[in-house]
Amino acid sequence: SALRDPDLEIARRARRCIQEIPFSRTPALLTAAAQVVKARHPPGATVGLLASLPSLDEMVEDAWLDALREVSLREGRAEPALVAALTDKRPIRRAAAAHVLGRASVAELRRRVTPLLIDPDPRVRYEAAAALVPCGEKKAVPVLTALLTDAPFPLACQAETLLCVIANSQGPSIALSNDETSARRECRDAWAEWWRTHADRVNLT
Repeated sequence: SALRDPDLEIARRARRCIQEIPFSRTPALLTAAAQVVKARHPPGATVGLLASLPSLDEMVEDAWLDALREVSLREGRAEPALVAALTDKRPIRRAAAAHVLGRASVAELRRRVTPLLIDPDPRVRYEAAAALVPCGEKKAVPVLTALLTDAPFPLACQAETLLCVIANSQGPSIALSNDETSARRECRDAWAEWWRTHADRVNLT
């Protein structure tokens, strides 16, 4: 609206700000932008957040996902753009949709995330599993176990952390290691055996 201000100086400065925004992608600025979107719910917020995800640095993704959770789910309904993102060609958008919809209070929305447990991308599988586990979806636990070997090491560490939460720190004593592939397989197999033994007694919720 400042572009239409009768004060030419205000309009000029607003135009310059808009021109500079695409080139000012510092983490602090992007985090602040996500917080503003979360607070104000501007029209088209879901579409805008999803569109920007592929170009974001990892350190600001959490702020973006936090804003997406706030603006795309209302009164048990999901924004159509978020549902469509479940099948987006970009893995990060599928991951974001899984992250948000898997935590929805409506079971039908959570069921839409279940197919992503076998997505080709490990990040998508992790987000789907991490979102569905607290809802009691036991088929998500073997997905986390498989990620101990199938995911990049930082993501595998996140999967291990969540498995430790599920086990209430009573899981296998073998810790994940990035030293060699065989060590990661050993950790995976130990967790797989733990789950086979304890699955019936674990209350994920």
